[in-house]
Amino acid sequence: MKVILRNKNTNETITVTLEDFKVRFNRELQSGIEAYCKDNKSLLPSFCKKGPTEEDFYQSLRFNFNNYCKNEWYIEKFR
Repeated sequence: MKVILRNKNTNETITVTLEDFKVRFNRELQSGIEAYCKDNKSLLPSFCKKGPTEEDFYQSLRFNFNNYCKNEWYIEKFR
């Protein structure tokens, strides 16, 4: 799978594999996963023992990366 990213400031576009994307944006992904889990934990009913996980973050990778990761790049689409 290819990930097409666009820079918000320069409008530059890059295409990388999903594996390369995870390596290149590892720091941003980790902070985004932490923010996602913290933010979505408050939405769960109190009887739920399992909180949001990294797996849940990757289920909607495009939305979550673009909204929870503070980055100048955003995922435009997957190919």
